Amino acid sequence: MSRLSLNIADEVINQARAIASKKGISLSQIVEQYLKSITKSEEELTPIVRSLSGVIKDDFAEDYKKELSQARKEKHFHEN
Repeated sequence: MSRLSLNIADEVINQARAIASKKGISLSQIVEQYLKSITKSEEELTPIVRSLSGVIKDDFAEDYKKELSQARKEKHFHEN
């Protein structure tokens, strides 16, 4: 097994540790599972799909998540 050093924002590490704790696993296990999932999915992609990787910018996903969260809050606010 190899060791790996990463530079990650403190906030991200703290959130990941909390998730790991809730799941009863280590932060290393979370990172390993994630890396396995992206390397496995990369192998399964067709050349056309692989060529599309990165077309949608990451900030689009963040904006989508924020909008979805806001819509859910508004929905629950109106239901009460």
